[in-house]
Amino acid sequence: MATQRKKRKKRKKTMPENEEKVPSRGRERRRAQRVAMPLLKVTYQAADVAECCEAACVDISALGIRLVTARPFLPGEVIHLKIFPKKDIPPFDIDSRVIWCKEKTEKDCEIGAKFIKIDRKEDFRIFVCEQLTLHCSK
Repeated sequence: MATQRKKRKKRKKTMPENEEKVPSRGRERRRAQRVAMPLLKVTYQAADVAECCEAACVDISALGIRLVTARPFLPGEVIHLKIFPKKDIPPFDIDSRVIWCKEKTEKDCEIGAKFIKIDRKEDFRIFVCEQLTLHCSK
């Protein structure tokens, strides 16, 4: 015996008039809140290069960082970061794995890196939490 199912009318989704349409990039996959820190001093050292280079920090979280670097990296490549939070706090040494890299200009690349080994891990998390608190209170 076949059962009859009622067909439901599809409702057209409407937005309130005062809201703007924002393009969706899909589901947010990050597990930690980010904070923009463009003035944070960061240096990086790739495994195949002896010297450290300076990078521009775009944003940071307790789990990773987005940087603008002078050279491209391959996903999976491990880089050593040194993050200089403030004058009164010693720098953090962090090993990171590049997750993605995209060319920004002819001279710059933007990378997303996941932290894999952090010295003074608790101090680092406290620093990031303080920055999030300052950012959210603005």
